[in-house]
Amino acid sequence: SDGRTALHWAVDRGHLNAVQLLVSKDSDVNVK
Repeated sequence: SDGRTALHWAVDRGHLNAVQLLVSKDSDVNVK
């Protein structure tokens, strides 16, 4: 609802494994 994506959430909270997973699987990082 605030325009942030799953990638933003993972980065802000330091979940580097989640960031790597989202990027490596060619996820649509723009999905909110």
